[in-house]
Amino acid sequence: MNRIAVLNTELSDNQLKLKEALAASEQASRAKTSFLSNMSHEIRTPMNAIIGLDNIALRDQALAPHTREQLEKIGASAKHLLGIINDILDMSRIESGRMALRDEEFSFRDFLDQINVMINGQCVDKGLHFECNIIGHTEDY
Repeated sequence: MNRIAVLNTELSDNQLKLKEALAASEQASRAKTSFLSNMSHEIRTPMNAIIGLDNIALRDQALAPHTREQLEKIGASAKHLLGIINDILDMSRIESGRMALRDEEFSFRDFLDQINVMINGQCVDKGLHFECNIIGHTEDY
């Protein structure tokens, strides 16, 4: 076999290996996307139940202020976790080319309040003091 034939054979073998590696990588990516999508949907159901039950509990006008505060923190944390789950779903939609963007308004003040509740809770758990002061007026559009 001459040198050119040997090089062509090596090139063909390398191209075949690259094609096989690409196919395996694409299959693994599809499996990961499917897994994330399925798991996210499975986790969303109980998370929505937690949020719903928290909302029902907060309707009780006779709640002690401390209990109300704790329920509000549970609700904020559950909504944050649901947001993370939705982000995972969004990643699987992006990877599969099914992502659609929405332009929607939100309350920036509520957004900051939710972040502060979560961070404060984490700080309290670690024995740390957390204080966040918003200087100026935040507009809700």
